[in-house]
Amino acid sequence: MSSLTFEERLREAVVDLREQLKQDERIMDDKAPKERVAQMQYYLLNWSTMYIRYLQIFRVLEECHDQILQPQKRADVRRLLDACIGRLLELKQLIVKHCGEYVNYDDVLVDLKLTPEVLEIPIPKYFLEERKKELEERGKLLAALIQQYGTTVQQAPAEPTAPLEDVITFKTQEEALLVLQCNERGRQGRQRARFMKEIREQEDRERKILEFGAAEADPHEAATKIQKVFKGCLARRLTARMRQEELEFLGMEETRVKEKAAQKAKLEQILARRKLAQQQNQQELDQERQAMWQKIKETEGGRVMEELHDQVTEKIIGLRQLRREVPEFPKPEEKGSLAFLQEEPELTEEQKQLEKE
Repeated sequence: MSSLTFEERLREAVVDLREQLKQDERIMDDKAPKERVAQMQYYLLNWSTMYIRYLQIFRVLEECHDQILQPQKRADVRRLLDACIGRLLELKQLIVKHCGEYVNYDDVLVDLKLTPEVLEIPIPKYFLEERKKELEERGKLLAALIQQYGTTVQQAPAEPTAPLEDVITFKTQEEALLVLQCNERGRQGRQRARFMKEIREQEDRERKILEFGAAEADPHEAATKIQKVFKGCLARRLTARMRQEELEFLGMEETRVKEKAAQKAKLEQILARRKLAQQQNQQELDQERQAMWQKIKETEGGRVMEELHDQVTEKIIGLRQLRREVPEFPKPEEKGSLAFLQEEPELTEEQKQLEKE
C-alpha cells in the first residue's frame, strides 16, 4: 500500500472521529432512565455502539501510525491514537460498571452489520517497538537462565487415566505429517486404481461395440447418456478442485501455497522498507532539532541568560527589601531559574503584619 492510501485512510478516520465525538457528547448529555432494566438496556445500546465505533477508528489510526513515513504527522496520529485508547478504556469501564463484566454484543453487531472479529483488540505495534531493547534483553536473560538451570520446574502430576491401546503418539510434528502424507497418498492410489479400472472397462465395452456393432439407439437414451457424460465431467472437475484445495490445506501441494508465500514475502519486504524509511526520517528530524537547539543556544543563549540573571537579581533584591527569606535556588531538574521566578515564598505572621502596616 502506498503513502497516499494511508493518507486517505487517515482523513477518513479523522472525519469518523469528529462525528463520533459529536455523538459521544450528545449521548453523555442525555439522561438515562431510572428503572434498572431500562437503564441497563440504554447503556448497553448506546455505549456498546460507541465502544465498537471507537474500536474501528482505533484500528485505522493504529495502522496509519504504523505505516506513515512523516515523523511529525506520526506524532499527531500518536496523540489521536492515545486519546482513542483512553476513551475506549473509559467506555469499557462504564459498560462493565452498569452492564456487568460479560456483555452480549450480538444485537449491536447485527444492527451495525459487523462480524465478531471487530471486537478483537489488536496490540499497537509501537508498544513493542518502543520496548524492543527491553524485550530483547529479557529474552536473552530468559535464554541464559534456561540454558544454565534447564527445565527444573516440576509439573503437578496429572490425574490417572485409563490406558489407551489404540492411540498412536508422535514425538515430533514431522512424524505426524509423514503419517498423514502416507495415508493421503494411499487413498489417492486406491482412487486412481478404481479410476483406471473404470477406464479399462469402458474401453472393453467400446471395443465390443465396434466388433459386434451397436443396436439403433433410442433418442431418450442418447440424451440420457449425453447428460450423464456432461454431469460426470462437471463432477470430476469439481472433485479435482476440491482435491487441489485439500492438498493445499494439508501442505502436500505447493502451487498456490508458493504464490501466497511469495506475496507474503513481498509484502514483508515492503513493510520493512517503510519501517527503515520511518527510522531514517525520525533520525533526520532528531538531528535537525538538535542542530536548531544548538543554533538558538549560540545566537540567543547569551541574551536569554542576561535577562534571566537580571530577573533573578531583581527578585532577590525585592525579597530583601521586604525582609523576606530568599528561598533555596532550585536544581536544574526542577527547572532551575524558571521555577525560582515563579515560586512565591510563604510569609510569616510578622511579615504579613508589616505588609499590612
